[in-house]
Amino acid sequence: MADLFGRLMEHGLVTQEQGHIALLEAARTNQTVWFALVKLDYLSEEIIVRFFAQEAQISYVHIPDYRIKQGVLRILDEHFCRQNTVIPLFMVQKTLFVACSNPFNMALLDSIGKLSGSAVEPLIATSTAIIQALDYYWRIDTLRFDIAKFIVSPAPVKGLSLWRKSDRIAVDCPASVVVQDEFFAMSVSSRVEGRSHDISRDGNAIGIYLPLYVPKGVKVLVVLSPEGGKGPSDNRLEFAGETVHSFMQNTQKFSVGIRFSDIDAAEKKKLLDFVGGAQGGEQ
Repeated sequence: MADLFGRLMEHGLVTQEQGHIALLEAARTNQTVWFALVKLDYLSEEIIVRFFAQEAQISYVHIPDYRIKQGVLRILDEHFCRQNTVIPLFMVQKTLFVACSNPFNMALLDSIGKLSGSAVEPLIATSTAIIQALDYYWRIDTLRFDIAKFIVSPAPVKGLSLWRKSDRIAVDCPASVVVQDEFFAMSVSSRVEGRSHDISRDGNAIGIYLPLYVPKGVKVLVVLSPEGGKGPSDNRLEFAGETVHSFMQNTQKFSVGIRFSDIDAAEKKKLLDFVGGAQGGEQ
């Protein structure tokens, strides 16, 4: 394992300092160093498993890239798959390709061969991906959509002035939301592009359409730009704030309400003047 861990650092996937900290954490918690690397947020489970696949010369599979046919899935029993963290992916010319968390377990591969009556080709995948796929595919026929009877037409959010028609001003312009909260992170970028749809008449809050959900209480920076504006010289406005709600507008976007923090009278005037310029006056 020490040699394999050394190879991990040779590949530049972790620094020597991170490796040292991970070894100490593994010893302290009596866990593997691989678990410690994930726990410390130095590497993801997927990156580690991809590294294992490369070192072992066994193909890695990203299970969500494939659609498993029910006939193939049922070759192995669900309990067996869960007990051994495996899932059959496809049958090609009498060879069953199986995603495994440990493709070197020869006794397991022998059992799969006997149960399936076919040759077995092991592939490596993360345990998380295998379990998620099992949860999905083995429940697909028995899903109960009880939620349907509880769904009612969504009512406007109450308690926030920008959602009361008499207290808001419509405005449609490019708007970016930059997450500035250590407790919330997105996978690609901290900046999300969207469009504003209104502000509160008192200048304390704004509603923005975004392509993803942002939970209540996240600290953000709101950047408003004139249509076609690209830089600081284009009169962009920036305001710090905090999300107060986020609800699905349709399948493609969310309406996110943001209350500005510490906005003074001069900044409010800039905001309201901006709205007038963007929309040609109040709507």
